[in-house]
Amino acid sequence: MDYKAFFDLNIELSNEDDVWKSLCDYNIRTVAVNQVIDATCIDDVKKKKSEKKEDIVPSPVNILIPEEYKDKIVALNRFTVSISDGNILHKIIQSPNFKKYDIIAVSPTNQGSLQACCLSNDIDMISFETQCKPQWTISRKLYKAAIQKNIFFELQYGPIISDSSSRKYIIQTAHMFHTMGKSKNIVITSGTGKAKLLRSPYDVINFCFLLGFDENKAKQALISNSQQLLFHAKYRRHNKSILKITLLNENKTSDLEKSEVMETEE
Repeated sequence: MDYKAFFDLNIELSNEDDVWKSLCDYNIRTVAVNQVIDATCIDDVKKKKSEKKEDIVPSPVNILIPEEYKDKIVALNRFTVSISDGNILHKIIQSPNFKKYDIIAVSPTNQGSLQACCLSNDIDMISFETQCKPQWTISRKLYKAAIQKNIFFELQYGPIISDSSSRKYIIQTAHMFHTMGKSKNIVITSGTGKAKLLRSPYDVINFCFLLGFDENKAKQALISNSQQLLFHAKYRRHNKSILKITLLNENKTSDLEKSEVMETEE
């Protein structure tokens, strides 16, 4: 699939034409419609209904794009789940619906679940509830481990506009990411389905200055990191890994780099 820039990898499902119009006006051509579930109490539910084995991951929604925008926007399905235990993440991965999503994001609610996320091979993004301060802190070691797994960290700008408390928590978390990981592997999203909260990519770059980004980091978070996340997610779904090989000429060093995709069996 040909992913087109700019990106917004977290929008709420909306049938309002104004949302799609705003996305096109801002030249946002690749979006991910987010479905969210809270799996922090999933074990309690199973004990009460042990006789039923229902799929805990819902099927992806059918994204209805207005006819006039269908050829202008690539719409993907994203799944975000809140977890409090790494074992719950393992159960979710076994769901038949899991690989039907283009993007998998996890919102850990404590330190243990954060560690499970950073060491996972099966997720694309780590998110957090913007309405409250994250109940975890990330160390340099965990941040590095997540980067090595090609996992990205999400920061949403929509709540920065709409809510003063969320603004404070997002800025604090962004500064933590800067301190512990130099703001690597950050993806900026809107986190909204309201046209009035959407902003152009150039306005979002200005928001990024509040988050401690310079212009280069801001552009990475908006464009290249989103591209890399989608590239990684695609090969995760097909059980493939990416190997980058740099060829060096014996007589002189060459800058030529070739990438090979090697299929691995799980």
